[in-house]
Amino acid sequence: QRQQVAKAVTRAATSLVRAGGPTALRALPKVAASVRRTAASNGTPPAARPKVLVRTIARLAQNPSALRSLSAPSQRARQIMSSLGGIGGGQDGWGSGQGWGRQGMRGRRIRIQGPATIYIRPDF
Repeated sequence: QRQQVAKAVTRAATSLVRAGGPTALRALPKVAASVRRTAASNGTPPAARPKVLVRTIARLAQNPSALRSLSAPSQRARQIMSSLGGIGGGQDGWGSGQGWGRQGMRGRRIRIQGPATIYIRPDF
């Protein structure tokens, strides 16, 4: 069943990217949670849920306005980006074509505990 779920999610992700580009993947967790809730309340067996997810994503891919609204960053994500100092450009931190905020075009470096450094850079 795990392999079936992995294949179904891969198919769903591929169809989302084909329909709405890479940013459309933001809709996948929201749709998966909705399918899980609905399937649980309707008594759908767990083995059938991946097929329900694929069908739901296929219907969503046919509706560009719904896909755009589900692909929009959540309010929580916007708050997190804003608290990081607008690294994505614009006032809310989501790229508005104004560069990368105070960082200019250099990107941003974050040091975490341990022998690791995370570099976030713009890919233009």
